Amino acid sequence: MDYKRRINRIIDRAKLISEPLRDVCAVAEVSVSTFYRWQQDDANPRLRTMLRALDAMDAHLTEREKNLVEQLTRGAA
Repeated sequence: MDYKRRINRIIDRAKLISEPLRDVCAVAEVSVSTFYRWQQDDANPRLRTMLRALDAMDAHLTEREKNLVEQLTRGAA
């Protein structure tokens, strides 16, 4: 998968659940400026480092999304 598309998906997911991007980046121990720099055409990130951070961000967002669904489900019951 194109990592820029993955970055855009992370941004979109964070917005949908109102999770500040700085918090998502903090989980992965990456600064927000570094995260946005990875989107630039002239970016040359260390692939292993970037993918590890993106994996951590995906995992964090998945957990947050799961928690929100559980809260909504409990509230509807």
